[in-house]
Amino acid sequence: MSELPTREWIVIFYPTTGATRLCPTLDFAKNYVNGVTFVKHGYKSPADFRARHDHHALEKMWKELHKSRQWAMPKSAIGKLEDYSPEPPDVGTEEFCKLFWEFLQDVGDRLTTPQMSGTKAQTKEKYELKLSKMTELMNDEEAFKEQYNNQARIVFRALVEHGKQFLNEDEIKRIIYGLVVNRSLKTKQEPWVIFQYYRPEFIRDGYVIRGRAPKTREE
Repeated sequence: MSELPTREWIVIFYPTTGATRLCPTLDFAKNYVNGVTFVKHGYKSPADFRARHDHHALEKMWKELHKSRQWAMPKSAIGKLEDYSPEPPDVGTEEFCKLFWEFLQDVGDRLTTPQMSGTKAQTKEKYELKLSKMTELMNDEEAFKEQYNNQARIVFRALVEHGKQFLNEDEIKRIIYGLVVNRSLKTKQEPWVIFQYYRPEFIRDGYVIRGRAPKTREE
């Protein structure tokens, strides 16, 4: 079962189909769907389910969610369907809502970028990593801890362990999103925001060069 704090990911749940979208922040969720949809299908905590549905309706929602996941599990889901019974648990409503919330957190489709129509694709930035220099810092544990906080070190190490000298924006997003999925990095922010926050430090210290791409043969 999920070990994430219950308010870590906002739930957008469609009871009739079992479709579940998980958003890292409330603003993210409101950007993903329109206001009317969020009011009807958005849930910020287990308490929202208890306030808006009776116990019988919640049991039907559990069954529908389990049934839908038997057909297909989202690639971004962090849990396993076999951890949950097809039959709703026989517990009180308050406890049921907490268990249902964990179920949703484990089998929901975790979103990383708002899906907005009508926007033009932007050019993805490229970065060069000074892998030898970064590895040298990591090997000096005391210096590494002195230079960056724990969250920055997690991101820094993941970039190095990925092993590629040149990365584009999407590749970095996938690396950091992977940290969130495997619970190495716990954050309420969109994964890309985490890199943007520490990027100036990495660039200032000479470990990352912005806008650098590998040379082509013609060059």
